[in-house]
Amino acid sequence: MNRRMNRVILTIIIPLIYSFNAVSQQREYTFSLSEMFPITDFRLDNSNGYVIQAITKDDAVDQQIEGIYTFVINGYIENVSFKNGQAPLSKNFKSSEIFYIKHEKSSETLRHLYYSVSSWTIPIPFWMLIIIPILFIVMAMFIKRILFLLLLIGFVLFFILQGMDVGAFINLLKETIVHLI
Repeated sequence: MNRRMNRVILTIIIPLIYSFNAVSQQREYTFSLSEMFPITDFRLDNSNGYVIQAITKDDAVDQQIEGIYTFVINGYIENVSFKNGQAPLSKNFKSSEIFYIKHEKSSETLRHLYYSVSSWTIPIPFWMLIIIPILFIVMAMFIKRILFLLLLIGFVLFFILQGMDVGAFINLLKETIVHLI
């Protein structure tokens, strides 16, 4: 009975710790000149190092975007400096292969998930984050429970070992579910 109680307590406490970490990264509102020229959309380019490009609706680089904009990259708040619509990422993210990039503007929040392989950057649609665990669950109905747990743990560890913060991963799953509903 005591072991079961310890497991229940740990299952409640651990998510609370990670959620407090995510709440503590919220920022105060300050006016900046970058709000006069909002970013309508962006993409990650990996041809000459990691560069965030502000793009227009017709998928061209928006040359008017200049100045410092705030992005959340893999759970870390970064002030990114744009020049001619492009902003190189800091050296902190050179070893990352998975990028969850979020930019908040007054009317909406822009979110993109990318997987980077050598010089290619592949955008990952958010619905894939729901489909893959569902496939694991379906597989678990036909295969033993142990294999299901190993696959699920492997899925979570893949994101975490590629440089994403655990709290950011939990927030990513939460935002994906809220965004899809």
